[in-house]
Amino acid sequence: MTIERRLYDGWHGPDADVDAKLQWLLDRLLDKSPAAIRRGLYTLKKGEAMAFEEAMSFTESQIALFTLTEDAKEGQKAFQEKRKPNWSGQ
Repeated sequence: MTIERRLYDGWHGPDADVDAKLQWLLDRLLDKSPAAIRRGLYTLKKGEAMAFEEAMSFTESQIALFTLTEDAKEGQKAFQEKRKPNWSGQ
């Protein structure tokens, strides 16, 4: 059985609780940095049209830009202080 089939069956099979699985997915996304999600989506969309080496270079530049954001600083500080981050989205 392929992984695609197992994922499909897990979401659509007779024991599937789609609401609970959707909530699990949303919880995983909503506790992340809004700035990181925006930057990641932007990078993925732009990188799709690039050759592999160009996309890798572009991705590296976007990661470097993200490290300058308030959310990146908050994430590092929260990690050092062993607490959950308070994302500003900036």
